[in-house]
Amino acid sequence: MLSIAQNDMMNITRIVYPLLFLLLLTGCASEVIRTPEFVFVTPDKEDTLESLAQQHLGTPSMAWKIQESNDIDTITPGEEIIIPTKPIRPGGLTAEGYQVIPVLSYHAFTRGRGKNLLTVSGKNFNSQLSYLKKEKFHTLTLDQLQDFLDLGQVPRNSVMLTIDDGWISSYKVAYPMLQEFGFNATLFIPSNYINSHSKKIINWAQIREMVNDKSIDIQCHTKGHRDLNLTESGESLQSYITSVQDQVIDSRKMIKDKIGKEVTALAYPYGNTNPVVIEILKNNGYKTAFTVKRGSNPFFTHNFLLNRSMIYGTYNKNKFIKNISVFNEFSLDNPEPIDNFTDIRKISYMKASKYEEKEQWRTALLAWKMQRDRLLTAKSDWKSTFASQDDLLKKSDKKVAELNKKNKSIAQKHYLAAIESRNNKIIRKQLLRTLLYDPDHQDALAMLKNMPLKRQLSQYKVKPNETFETISRKLYNTRNNGVLIPLFNNSIKDDSDLVPGAKLVLPTVTAMNTIKPAENIRCQVKLTKPSSQVAKDLYTEANVFFNQDKIGAAIDKLKKAICLNPNYDIAKEMLEMLSGL
Repeated sequence: MLSIAQNDMMNITRIVYPLLFLLLLTGCASEVIRTPEFVFVTPDKEDTLESLAQQHLGTPSMAWKIQESNDIDTITPGEEIIIPTKPIRPGGLTAEGYQVIPVLSYHAFTRGRGKNLLTVSGKNFNSQLSYLKKEKFHTLTLDQLQDFLDLGQVPRNSVMLTIDDGWISSYKVAYPMLQEFGFNATLFIPSNYINSHSKKIINWAQIREMVNDKSIDIQCHTKGHRDLNLTESGESLQSYITSVQDQVIDSRKMIKDKIGKEVTALAYPYGNTNPVVIEILKNNGYKTAFTVKRGSNPFFTHNFLLNRSMIYGTYNKNKFIKNISVFNEFSLDNPEPIDNFTDIRKISYMKASKYEEKEQWRTALLAWKMQRDRLLTAKSDWKSTFASQDDLLKKSDKKVAELNKKNKSIAQKHYLAAIESRNNKIIRKQLLRTLLYDPDHQDALAMLKNMPLKRQLSQYKVKPNETFETISRKLYNTRNNGVLIPLFNNSIKDDSDLVPGAKLVLPTVTAMNTIKPAENIRCQVKLTKPSSQVAKDLYTEANVFFNQDKIGAAIDKLKKAICLNPNYDIAKEMLEMLSGL
């Protein structure tokens, strides 16, 4: 039995604690109740969306979150709003489908008419940016895209703009327009191009200017724009791996040295990649990489196989718009209020139990969290005693815990169904259902993201007395692929680290077959050495002429190189770009 002193102390605590909490949290102009997952704010006339975002979300750039959550364009003084501090629909996932992010790829620009596919006229670029502005699109930074891929939340109308290669027109034409519209873009540069000092290419001073202005982010497009999916003539697997490492490591270091920028993303030259390249990127500080596969990106896109849609100079407005999809309809479950509300204030959080009665478990969890957070402090417009409020708070805490458990249990059933299935469509749907009910289910997210590489990676169980060479012979019918073992298994450096029973992750034979040697065909050129080497020499000569601003001579060399090797994509792209300059 409690003593009188103990009873008095408990009563005092019930009264004083909420009052102290309120005093600590309401020291600003607006009446604020700060909570773990929601901030309830009654703005005054001094407040703006940006100031409230700065105050409660840490940056004015998050004002969109307040707008979208409360379905408002501006603040109305005296009208309460609710600011979520965590994603409500992580990754834009709902029972009716999921958000997707279009990433647009540009190369060169011109103030006049575009002369080839890869050159967009200033007029068209301006028109495209005008459309994005009119439709209230937000241009994402790389960090925001990465957050989305980690099941974060971004604006409903989001797009990412990227520019490849570092042509001077990205500075003279695109950059001023991006400033005018208040948009940003990510520029992927081959560092050797920048070091060429050509007047056709931007320089480091111009790059610093754009980065400091925050309109442009700089990321890697390799060192020399090598097609990372092709081996050079006579190149061994070890030499190929070393060359790819050189392409992505040296460029990353160069950008860091020149502008102090930590590079985390790569745009694959020509959009080509394979599991070996992806593993090299993972091992060297990269977090994302982009192909040129057309299409928008859901949160579960593999981080190193991100889609990008190339925007050609011949595109009219309709073709441009077709590349901007922001939501994929995909029925996963019966829709709940959490899936389609436009104003979070319409969630009846003080009547949270009604959602339980309808077995709307995800919405019920949201409503009880909101009620719990709203109850953390007492407000004068509440007709309740501190004691009854304390009881309600305990009830809300209990309900949140119960519903968390309920949702996670439903998620786990879907995850087990995914594991048991052999049908990729069923697996994908069950994994999405898993994340719908439990966004923190990391195994489901990893399994979903890795589905594109499922057939390209396999496990191998080490046998007694095996070496890199014997494993290589067994899996690939050659002794030379042992170099893959330490590349894909970081804890293993040499034969002495091979422990019987240990499981290795290695690329399949099918995956290794995606790494192809460049094909060579004879042409009307005097051959004093293999045609592949002559084509390579001609490409090198073209680069020398290009760096001397001798565009015509460079084009001539490129045409001969392509004649010798019709699959010489590096020369083809360079020729296409030079032809429009």
